[in-house]
Amino acid sequence: MAAHPDGSTTLGYAASGPVAGQPYAGGLDAAVSRVTAAGAPAWTRQFGTAANDRLHGVVPLADGGVVAAGYTRGDLDGTHPGSPADDGFVVKLTGTGQRAWLTQAGDPAKADRFYAVAAAPDGGAYVAGYTSGSFAGQSGAGDKDAVLARIAPDGRIAWSRQFGGSGEDKAYAVTADAEGVYVAGGTSAGLPDTTALGGSDGWLARFDASGTRTWVTSVGGVGDDLLGGVAISTDGLVVATGSTGGVATAGGSDVLTVAYTGAGRQRWRTVTGGRGADAGADVVALPDGAVAVVGFTGSALGLPVGGADVLTLRLDARGRQAGVAQYGTARDDAADAFGEENVYATLGADGRLLVTGLTAGTTSGGEALGNGDVFLAAVDPTKGTP
Repeated sequence: MAAHPDGSTTLGYAASGPVAGQPYAGGLDAAVSRVTAAGAPAWTRQFGTAANDRLHGVVPLADGGVVAAGYTRGDLDGTHPGSPADDGFVVKLTGTGQRAWLTQAGDPAKADRFYAVAAAPDGGAYVAGYTSGSFAGQSGAGDKDAVLARIAPDGRIAWSRQFGGSGEDKAYAVTADAEGVYVAGGTSAGLPDTTALGGSDGWLARFDASGTRTWVTSVGGVGDDLLGGVAISTDGLVVATGSTGGVATAGGSDVLTVAYTGAGRQRWRTVTGGRGADAGADVVALPDGAVAVVGFTGSALGLPVGGADVLTLRLDARGRQAGVAQYGTARDDAADAFGEENVYATLGADGRLLVTGLTAGTTSGGEALGNGDVFLAAVDPTKGTP
């Protein structure tokens, strides 16, 4: 989701049928919709192939356009006919929804996916995900390797980095500033230059603007852990969130949020959870160094509504809980059919927290459109509720 200075919002998602009268290619199509500040539809662009095409990130550009990233099993750019596996792709749309460029990349015979995108200062972007083979001719280390790529303003891949250990390594989140880029993810067997903590670990790494890695650290405990959201706070800390499991948790999994300095030193760590499955999915920087953590909960951290609920957690600059709320419908919200997080957040032009994701229910004042819908909520960040 991308928020724009005029109060409008752009959503990226996958659709299994036509949206707003757009042509439907088959399977899952990538769809991008602009919503005005008043909540009215402005435009929708749907594109795809007969195979599945998914979007996993959208970021705003200074010219009013957006860059979106995801992965496809088909031939989106016209140069990958008969592709046997997923490829990552990045696309730029103008402020009126016209395609400026689309870049599809990956190992010709192996799966490659982009799970996250961040805007770069020059109008380009960073994308992060994984490859099962060799991305841009680089050597593989294990089952799957994490990938970070720098996308130039014209859509070219300026550089890419493939890295991992002997197991399965994936990047799920990326954020950037003028000095460099931070990437977060999960590993099944540990990354080189880190200490394996037990089970699967979360990890956080920093690269400079030229693609040189300056540090990497494992995050978690003795159980299964991962990091799926990351942001830079207003006081310069890199804050990442995800989930942690094991004997130290209150339930099946808890929300894990950590903050590090730009030099890679941990500043604070916060674990939040109940008896059910809880996970953080996204981090949004708030004034005074505070952050909003958005995810899902199967516990009673606030007032339960039904199934999995959207979780909004406010942490102050020292990682202390300043507020918590949960909301949703009578069915699952912010989680997919596999019980994994499906929710994103950003800060709107008016200072409200904007939250979007998947819902299986019917929102207040709305209607169920069919077999899982996208929701958009404006949340008071001081209270955590819509």
